[in-house]
Amino acid sequence: MKTASSSNACQEQASRETAHSVADYIEKRAGQNQEPARPKSASTVVLVSGKGEDFAVYLMRRTRQSSFGGAFVFPGGLVDRADMDTSLAEGGEQLAKKCALRLCEPDLAPDLAIGLFAAGVRETFEEAGVLVGAGNGNQPLSEVPDAWDLRSKMEAGQISLKQLLLSLGLTLEPDLLLPFSRWITPPEEARRFDTRFFVARHIAGQRTSPNCNELTEGVWISPGKALEAHSEGRMKLFPPTFATLWELNLCRDAQEVMDLAQKRVIRPIRPKTFADNRGVGVLLPHDSEYGVGGFAVENNALPSRLLLTEKGWRPAH
Repeated sequence: MKTASSSNACQEQASRETAHSVADYIEKRAGQNQEPARPKSASTVVLVSGKGEDFAVYLMRRTRQSSFGGAFVFPGGLVDRADMDTSLAEGGEQLAKKCALRLCEPDLAPDLAIGLFAAGVRETFEEAGVLVGAGNGNQPLSEVPDAWDLRSKMEAGQISLKQLLLSLGLTLEPDLLLPFSRWITPPEEARRFDTRFFVARHIAGQRTSPNCNELTEGVWISPGKALEAHSEGRMKLFPPTFATLWELNLCRDAQEVMDLAQKRVIRPIRPKTFADNRGVGVLLPHDSEYGVGGFAVENNALPSRLLLTEKGWRPAH
């Protein structure tokens, strides 16, 4: 059974403290809404594996000095210019149009459409050490030869994703990554991201391990246990990760997650901050008080607003 006990960690662990300071949250946002920053395109990959008691996702803990310091996140990061190369996948611009449609963004520029998928592949390899979304004719690679050496070279900027794939005789296979959601950071945040979330099956034979430059540990854990650890203040999560885990916890296995993703209509989620007598939090688009830009969701079990407490984010009823 894959649980939190199956984690692997870097030698220099970050502090185990998981305090969530509401005061810090408010202070960081004071006066930040004068000129909203433009969101940067990013990709995140939710690795899923198993069924029943073995159903698990892969979470990684950021160092205190990195973005989302101290929080557990899915592998991911910003889209690089080198990711935006339509020759990464067979089919070129025609495939890029297909990628844009799968993202529910038909007007997306071809290079960015490819780049979002490519960034997810690259970041998952750099951060977690596994290669997803790449193969030969939709056949994923069960084992990556010289994975650690290639990963080190990619981290050092010595090889690009394109060079990596060429060396392995592979191409980008977007069909192996399924779009799941899109989160855009609120305008009052100093650093903003336009992040597309993908889901992908973990490939048996590829060993996950955290990149020790930005991460302190990696863990295979069931969505339910991750939410439980968060509620007890042992696992810091930000709203997009919290909401994603909440949805995944309604699934019974990895296949159900993939089936769910196949049917998704992706609409941008733009959380809106609010404050009431209980504290501060965020409204999601399906909340009755969200206003312009709100939309209904098929999954009524998903909380529509989250409140920040000293132990982390909680559904606010």
